[in-house]
Amino acid sequence: MKHKKSVKNVLSPKTSSKQECPDIKNQNGDIRFIHSFQFQLIKSTMLSLLLTVLTDISLILLVFLVLFASRNFSEEKRLPSNEEYSFSGIEENKIEDNNSYDYTDAIKNYLAKKEPLEEHFPSAKKLIRKQQLQKLLLLLFFMVICSLALFIFYFLLLTRHFSSYLVEITSGINKIAEGDFDHQIPVRTKDELGMIAGCINEMSEQIEETIELERKTEQEKNQLITSVAHDIRTPLTSILGYLELLLHKSEEKELFSTQSQEYLRIAYDKSLRLMTLTEDLFTYTKVSFGELKIQKQSLDLIMFLEQMMEEFYPSFIENGLDCQFTHSINSIPFRGDSSMLARAFSNLLSNAVKYGKDGKELLITADILADSAIIKITNYGMIIPDNALTHIFDRFYRVENSRSLDTGGSGLGLSIAQRVIRLHNGTIRAISGKDGTSFIVTLPLNSESNHALQLQKQVQK
Repeated sequence: MKHKKSVKNVLSPKTSSKQECPDIKNQNGDIRFIHSFQFQLIKSTMLSLLLTVLTDISLILLVFLVLFASRNFSEEKRLPSNEEYSFSGIEENKIEDNNSYDYTDAIKNYLAKKEPLEEHFPSAKKLIRKQQLQKLLLLLFFMVICSLALFIFYFLLLTRHFSSYLVEITSGINKIAEGDFDHQIPVRTKDELGMIAGCINEMSEQIEETIELERKTEQEKNQLITSVAHDIRTPLTSILGYLELLLHKSEEKELFSTQSQEYLRIAYDKSLRLMTLTEDLFTYTKVSFGELKIQKQSLDLIMFLEQMMEEFYPSFIENGLDCQFTHSINSIPFRGDSSMLARAFSNLLSNAVKYGKDGKELLITADILADSAIIKITNYGMIIPDNALTHIFDRFYRVENSRSLDTGGSGLGLSIAQRVIRLHNGTIRAISGKDGTSFIVTLPLNSESNHALQLQKQVQK
């Protein structure tokens, strides 16, 4: 099992165990030629060529020795000696006419190694030379082929460590790209490959330090946001309570003038909005960085959505929205954190009300598809541009750039909803067009929920 290093204190000096980039440069900053990969390649090429020539010479000498030995052996075995050969038959049977030729002397001279036999046969001499030339060309052809094969063999043999080292460097780069910054590539040579390996080790260490620094900075920032949100929320709750009390008292006993009451109402509304922003910020930091753990319990998504609709009923009436809920099944058993899911769907419904009130209709559907619950919330208000859909779940992002209080909130609602859905191993996406703007939530059902659904379908049948 691989053990990761402990988190480093990147703000303090530390010693590195990684092999750094080797110093193979001269005073001008150029790589020394004797250490360069180019020089190593030239050296391997020259050695391959030299070994090829030496091997060719050895093979040629071996072939000539074998041919010479086989020729002498075949001549001694095939022809008798000069003393053992009898020319009586030739001398007795030679033809004495003008067109005849006396072969006796020629054969005798050939056997005695005094005169080549082809000197007496001009046509045979040409034929022998032609055959010898063909054999020589064939031998040269095979020599070229063998030399080329030998050169390739020696070159690959001498440069195999380069290719294996490149494979090792590539494997190391892939591991670093996958996030294993503890992995280091060994610096085996002093050429460019060694320099690349060392520089990659330095780069991975710097990336790791940068990531750790960013992680620490992000953690400190989140702690600051959480602390500030918590510190603001406590006195803000008291302020809201006193403002609400003053408003009720002023309305009942007319303690303040109409203008003062208006000022109190504005202060109350602004404080209420500040409380909402503080709660969103507090929840976002808790959910995003794992400080808020989900506590799963059994619930029915159909009843859960109906309850959410009842809570938003006054908002639907106030904005003139007709909300309809359709579902193909009476019950969808699910295990999840009801309070966190309520926060997520509350944000989705609040977003649908704010941006879809001009459409005068809101549609919520629930269905089962491939062991997952599919919940779709559709409004028929403004169409979201395609470039905005890719950022709609980003924190503090709002489609309406003026950041008006009438058309949007903190810009954290959808981001919180996305993170809550992900904590339940689900997904959320948005589509927008002429058929409305829909937020589609997919929540996977476990085996217990699937079993309950099967029993429900059997009962319905």
